[in-house]
Amino acid sequence: IVGSGYFSYHIARELDAFGAQVLRVNTLNNKKALKFLKNADAIIIADDTPERLHIGEKGDITAKELWMLSPHITVLQLKGLIDRKDLDKYAIPYLPKEDRGKGHMGFILDDLGPKPSIRLLVAGLKVGEAMARARLAGKSIEEAKKFALENSPAQDFTEVR
Repeated sequence: IVGSGYFSYHIARELDAFGAQVLRVNTLNNKKALKFLKNADAIIIADDTPERLHIGEKGDITAKELWMLSPHITVLQLKGLIDRKDLDKYAIPYLPKEDRGKGHMGFILDDLGPKPSIRLLVAGLKVGEAMARARLAGKSIEEAKKFALENSPAQDFTEVR
């Protein structure tokens, strides 16, 4: 997983919990990353640096170098730049197929269809309702947060390393 932020941390943690061998790095052009890439199944690009090219002729690693290390690898671009034309030269599969542009996520909730989008919006409203009811009942902001965590679909994302 390429990335140093909150997003890449949680991806690495969840994959590790499922038993995957995971290395989280800031860049692909270091010895540790290159060694780990040998015969790897996939690279997940989840980087908050919008101007950094990770895979491509002017990137951290070229598609040719990547193919030589692991000819069966797949690239998943969630956040960060990859050169699709360079990957195509070596028939390295990648997702998404279309480039959404610099600074945009590779996948967005709309890609899953309307049902998950509506569920997310409704869940947000339910969290807001729980917090509003707690505040109207005289609870402090901290007490309202705790109430929402216990009585709604709210999730606590404060655990970041």
